[in-house]
Amino acid sequence: MSAMKFREPNEVLWRGVRPGHRGEQVAEYKEVANGTAIVYTVGAGKTFFMTTANFICDSSVTATLATLYVRNASDVLQYYLGVAYFRAVGQIVAPMTFNPPLEIPAGWDVVIASDSANLKTRAFIHGWEE
Repeated sequence: MSAMKFREPNEVLWRGVRPGHRGEQVAEYKEVANGTAIVYTVGAGKTFFMTTANFICDSSVTATLATLYVRNASDVLQYYLGVAYFRAVGQIVAPMTFNPPLEIPAGWDVVIASDSANLKTRAFIHGWEE
């Protein structure tokens, strides 16, 4: 990824929204069926600033569960970003925007899970790490 190191010199006088950070851009995508997949693990000594996430699920059977969540460095669930339980066959797309960005500490993971081979769970996340 490319380093984005641009900011205006007079940050105190900003009005409105200005793009910029001093970190490394992160754009990751993962897909899983009947299992768990780590979408992204925050690097050592870094903080991941998540700005957007897309949670996409497609189930061809009923009674299935898909989740998008964050867990700590000990692999313990910290919080859910998305949960989809399918009482009927179908699809769901759940776009999320975090403003201000969601701060995720070093060593933590963004994870997706699917409890069925007939449930495809996908996630795309975007933000930066610094």
